[in-house]
Amino acid sequence: YPKNKDEEKKLIDNKKIRVLYIDGSYDNSVDKISLINEILKLKNIELVVKAHPRGMFIKNQLSNKQKKLTENNNSNFLIDISTPTKKLIDNSDLILGTYSSILVEAMLSKKQIILPKFLIKDHMEFEIFYEKFGFAKICNNITEVIKYINSFSENSSDQNLESIENFIRDYVYGGRKNSLNILEEYYYLIK
Repeated sequence: YPKNKDEEKKLIDNKKIRVLYIDGSYDNSVDKISLINEILKLKNIELVVKAHPRGMFIKNQLSNKQKKLTENNNSNFLIDISTPTKKLIDNSDLILGTYSSILVEAMLSKKQIILPKFLIKDHMEFEIFYEKFGFAKICNNITEVIKYINSFSENSSDQNLESIENFIRDYVYGGRKNSLNILEEYYYLIK
């Protein structure tokens, strides 16, 4: 524990940013590896990659991919195939991801989300259903991702709570303020 304000400030300044990259099965593999390698060059981060069940980090291919990604001897890197994603989100400061519904969980947990849109350049026909609500930082290249990570501070929040409420209203409650009448409406709809 810090003994004085200077030691406390030093601990805060040296604290690593916990970054969770949620592997997307549609993410471009070459760009994905380039992004991870660039993030690993940052000294102030701990990176966890949550493997997608159909993604490039599946269990039977993990050793070759991990060797390719850890050739720089980074101890701040982990590929996770078993921890529940919600737990990883709760233990992270920044979340990177593209086309995954689990990012809604990150949004509801009020986590900072980075959408590295360049990773899905081969699937630009996909509508990123949360993109228009503005609760994710859209990055169009690796440089923008690295810049955002470097500028991140837990004390400053880019979260737009109104955007989150609008998303919940439109996508979760079907345009209503809350869920009070939804069950009754569904009942009459299928009756």
